[in-house]
Amino acid sequence: MKYIIASILLTLIILTACDKLEISSKQSETFVRYYGVGLEDEGTKVITTSTGYLIMANIENPGSGKDICIITTDKFGNTTSPITTIGGLFDDIGYAIKPTSDGYIIAGSTQGGIDADKDVYAVKLRPDGSLEWDK
Repeated sequence: MKYIIASILLTLIILTACDKLEISSKQSETFVRYYGVGLEDEGTKVITTSTGYLIMANIENPGSGKDICIITTDKFGNTTSPITTIGGLFDDIGYAIKPTSDGYIIAGSTQGGIDADKDVYAVKLRPDGSLEWDK
């Protein structure tokens, strides 16, 4: 009987101690997330969207050089769509990303071969962060 009373009292103490079931705005704005997919990944730009964030990163894909990586998240940093990589067999790097009326434009560079010079690389994303075209 004394164990039942002790269990009930412990349950009541726990339930009354946890009166806030929602996180505060301060807690909701603080998070740490890791989205790495390669060896030398580096986030370069973050854009605030109406539903969260769009992150542009440059990632190292072993055996295929560097690629541009797009990560879309909710306001808590949870990914909202699959991580998108953009690029070919050699180094493709994003330097700047700007919102447009119908998505985003990335300015970067691309390399056509191991010993090739770098060329300007432009990428157009849809509003959800998916690839529309690259040139």
